[in-house]
Amino acid sequence: MYETIISYCEKYGNKDFEELPFNEVDSLCLCQLSYMKIDSIVPSPDEPHAFVRLADIYAHPEYDKLFIDTRFDTNNRALFVAMMNGKRFNTMRISLHVDLIVESAETQFSAVTYKLSNGDHYVCYRGTDETFVGWKEDFNMAFSRIVPCQASAKDYLKLAVSRFRGNFYIGGHSKGGNLAVYAAMTSDKKIRDRIIKVYDHDGPGFRQDILETFDAEGITEKLEKTMPHDAIVGMLFQNPKQEYEVVESRGLNIQQHDPFNWRVDGTKFYKVKDIFKTRQFADGTVNRWILAMDDDQKYNFVEALYSIIEGSEAKTLLAFTKHLKKSLEGCFKAFKNMDDETKNVLKETVDILIEAGKENLKDNVDELKGTIQENVETLKKELKK
Repeated sequence: MYETIISYCEKYGNKDFEELPFNEVDSLCLCQLSYMKIDSIVPSPDEPHAFVRLADIYAHPEYDKLFIDTRFDTNNRALFVAMMNGKRFNTMRISLHVDLIVESAETQFSAVTYKLSNGDHYVCYRGTDETFVGWKEDFNMAFSRIVPCQASAKDYLKLAVSRFRGNFYIGGHSKGGNLAVYAAMTSDKKIRDRIIKVYDHDGPGFRQDILETFDAEGITEKLEKTMPHDAIVGMLFQNPKQEYEVVESRGLNIQQHDPFNWRVDGTKFYKVKDIFKTRQFADGTVNRWILAMDDDQKYNFVEALYSIIEGSEAKTLLAFTKHLKKSLEGCFKAFKNMDDETKNVLKETVDILIEAGKENLKDNVDELKGTIQENVETLKKELKK
């Protein structure tokens, strides 16, 4: 049986944290919970002593709005119910919810704090949601030293630690993992001393100039990074000195980023040896491409690309796909109306990508040949069965 975070909650949901200590699978469950649309239900920092439990959310008139993202409707409902039905999570207090989208500042930030039944807290940073402004901020990480959501993550951790007693886990999935690491690495020693562990689930890394500002003392040994074996997001700006573990995941390419596709083995993830060699090549090409451009080139490319997306007039990925024909027509029209200088920015950027691919191929050709040969031999054996 292929176990997932849902089956984990169904199997171990009635074990409290004394019986089964908090682990990496619990962390991913809480990260996925943060993607659900709890905005109008969970108290904000303006309500300092207020909290809700999962049963309160379930009984709320706007419960069904949690699952407005139809891509994950079925799985999100199953996970929520599984978490609510077991004592592991059903007494958990949920509070301090922040959900911020500011188009003019090109920022999307969301975080929530869970108080576990054993008194520990989990500060959870939501990853990129379906809003295009959130995706734009992700792209901005390529040329900006610090993006607004990272500053917000640091401020939020400071707020949570000042508001609650005890110790803290912090974590996030996708961009949320990046925010968790940033908040931990840039906070003062008093805060770092209260951090139990930092969970980075397939989050992108950092530019070298940002890494050089980090105070890793007391955090490096607490940091756990996990990513699927066909990782895309988690390998962006990946620090070669940082250790990570690889999780088996279903699906192809970006589908493996989905937490519901990560394989669970009992009370931990099902680990494999390393990222696929072909994926390492592709990720290496992208990172080499990014490093080959200066910040002005990256800025101009991101602005040009985003102006095409804005041509769709859609504010979210859901709206874009719901009216796909209209969205694509708008994008094509926006590209067609671009001036020659902007079109040239796109062309030059693609040329740099092609050149990065060629250079990366030269450096890895022997290794790729071996990987391809291994795959061919494996296929031959399977066909003979």
